Amino acid sequence: VHASPTRLAWYPFDIPKDTISVDFVDGLKTLAGNGDPTFREGLAIHMYLANTSMKNKAFCNNDGDFLILPQLGRLDIQTEFGKYVF
Repeated sequence: VHASPTRLAWYPFDIPKDTISVDFVDGLKTLAGNGDPTFREGLAIHMYLANTSMKNKAFCNNDGDFLILPQLGRLDIQTEFGKYVF
């Protein structure tokens, strides 16, 4: 896969059909990365798609910050700090 280093935007992934359930964790895709994990430095760019709730799953990111923006629809995020609805 060719990736341009000057890419400013990515086209969205196709939204899965209603017959296929994809939650946030299953729909998280890594597009690019830079750095070295042995030095604990770097960054990664991810996109996600989801059409169902995570139900009895949890996602933990101990190592960095996440900026989560929906392409369409609403997000209901529940954290240890409370609920966020976007």
